[in-house]
Amino acid sequence: MSWNFDEEVGPVADLSLDTFAIAQALETVDLVRRIFAFEEIDSTSRWLARFADKCASSASVHGVLVVADYQTAGKGRHERPWLAPRGKALLFSLGLSERPKFLQNIVAESQSVMEHYLSLIVPLAVVEAVREETNLDIAVKFPNDVVIRDRKLAGILIEKLSRFGDAYAVGIGLNVNQDRSELPEKTHLPATSLTIETGKTWARTVLLERICKRLDWWWSRGNLSLAVRKMNEVCRTVGREVRVDLGDELIEGTAMGISEQGALVVRTLSGTLRELYSGDIVELSNASTL
Repeated sequence: MSWNFDEEVGPVADLSLDTFAIAQALETVDLVRRIFAFEEIDSTSRWLARFADKCASSASVHGVLVVADYQTAGKGRHERPWLAPRGKALLFSLGLSERPKFLQNIVAESQSVMEHYLSLIVPLAVVEAVREETNLDIAVKFPNDVVIRDRKLAGILIEKLSRFGDAYAVGIGLNVNQDRSELPEKTHLPATSLTIETGKTWARTVLLERICKRLDWWWSRGNLSLAVRKMNEVCRTVGREVRVDLGDELIEGTAMGISEQGALVVRTLSGTLRELYSGDIVELSNASTL
């Protein structure tokens, strides 16, 4: 593993998110191969995309971890801004291009399987890591929000890097030490933080280490069927009555579960089954039966 300081701003100011501490914490995580830490950046995923544009092959992107103390142009799904005050949230992106271990001997449609797998294991890793560290009962709201009760704790954005067809930027933003006055008010889902939920201050480097270790486990030892089973256990959308806005279509029905393709299976009011990969989902209530 190698680590790098940003030439202009040096290591991040917050000692709990210091490059040396990050490198030491992730020394045994095989999935992380290079670390770049910034005090301020437009977006960790945008920086990773620019980095990929300079690489000769997608292999150079794999395992590149980009961490920032502050983002000036962070974003989530549908280009929604991701806002967090300096030094309070965990903001990072990880480049992935090599296949997970269980896919290495599979040729047919391996790329699409990898995309499905990523959509499952990234939120799983965040939920597992934060639960382990905080004992909070957090869950996934399909497709990419990590929530506690009805409040958003973390967001995930997985994007293909245009320079290569088989490389991805996995962006994660976790609200850690913000108080209520530091959270955005006008969001599609009310926000919260670990500090608000527990009354404690949390070390972001420790949380980063736990998330990366869980990702590393899923990459080296997990498989698709296990990921599907685990996601169905932690996804709170499953079993609820939902309304899904696809932009050109509005669907209502019961969320039946997560498929092996990473889709939310919804039984519509007419009784048909639909597999949905995206869309704005409103959870209306708990379904009485499945």
